[in-house]
Amino acid sequence: GGLWAEIPVSLTWKMRGEINYAQRAYRQELTRVGMVTYRPASGQVNYLELPLLFRNEVAYHWHLYGGPYLAFMLSGRASSDGTPSTVPPHATSGLMLGVDYQLSDRFS
Repeated sequence: GGLWAEIPVSLTWKMRGEINYAQRAYRQELTRVGMVTYRPASGQVNYLELPLLFRNEVAYHWHLYGGPYLAFMLSGRASSDGTPSTVPPHATSGLMLGVDYQLSDRFS
């Protein structure tokens, strides 16, 4: 979940800033690949994401999004083979891409 705001740049382009709370989790079962055995592991990490997206209206009610983001870890926990382990604090960055269709003035 999060908050966002858009600023018009031109007739078809808008700049969009967001503040999002995101939860990411993983779970790995006992797996054997050739001579290597991967132990069961799981984890959950919570992030505060700050994307800066550019939106273009490519067709009537169709929009493309793209831009960089920066995410800061708020909290995290992990376990490997049933033993709790720590998740070191970190930040991550990347590129977000998306598309949406605007159903009405309030829903996309």
